[in-house]
Amino acid sequence: MQKIMVLMVILGMVMAACAPAAPTSEATLASQDVMATPTPESAAPPPTSAAESSSAAVEAEGYAGAAWTSIELVDARTGETFRFADFAGKTVFVEPMATWCTNCRRQLPNVEAARTQLDPEQYVFVGLSVAENVDNATLAQYVNEQGWNFAFVAAPETLTQGLVDSFGRTVVTPPSTPHFIIRPDGSLSEIRTGSHSTEELIAELQAASGV
Repeated sequence: MQKIMVLMVILGMVMAACAPAAPTSEATLASQDVMATPTPESAAPPPTSAAESSSAAVEAEGYAGAAWTSIELVDARTGETFRFADFAGKTVFVEPMATWCTNCRRQLPNVEAARTQLDPEQYVFVGLSVAENVDNATLAQYVNEQGWNFAFVAAPETLTQGLVDSFGRTVVTPPSTPHFIIRPDGSLSEIRTGSHSTEELIAELQAASGV
């Protein structure tokens, strides 16, 4: 009897070993295909940052700004950061100045008056403190006391050197009351010096913008 039971156990083990493997269901195969095939989301490239998008947009528009237009600056009055290149498509008036410069103090009211008569969506005004070592708080206090309501920046050395490379040393000589314009496409006007009336400044800005 024991021999018969042993033979039955051995026979059962042999039959189990020889049995065909269970077929894979279609549902299982489909599930494996889904896992192996990348979805559009997984295949997509990583998202582009806002800064990269802005840079790409400027390049796509053919902005011809000098290298220094990409330097990050700080508005002494508001603490906001910006680059000249951020104003692609607008006309930007730039007036180098210094808090100690009396000629600047006489000329900048004309710049402020021109600003109030032009569309802020099309024209931007920036004062650059050059040829002096002044912090943002001191510059902001001086500008606010004078009643000039546009951006003023304590120009970093990298910007100062870039301006000199583009215009020469006159651009960082405040008593000559220099100014220049960045056109909507990033190209630069010639530097102009001396006293200019509000009307002259407006005409110059409109010409630079193509009006």
